[in-house]
Amino acid sequence: ERLLEFQVADDGVTLTETPPVQLTLLPAGVARNWEGIARLQDGDIDGFLLVTDKFPVTQLAFVAR
Repeated sequence: ERLLEFQVADDGVTLTETPPVQLTLLPAGVARNWEGIARLQDGDIDGFLLVTDKFPVTQLAFVAR
């Protein structure tokens, strides 16, 4: 799993040259199937909030950039 950065412009969407943020898989290589993402930048904090819900648990994670 990884997060990729894209840039939106009038002429379309392009992949930036920013290196991907690699996410660690669960044991046995299981992915979490993240369903929501939001950028969080405030002072010294720079990263992403990720959320997934797999009944009966919801996971909220912060990934530093």
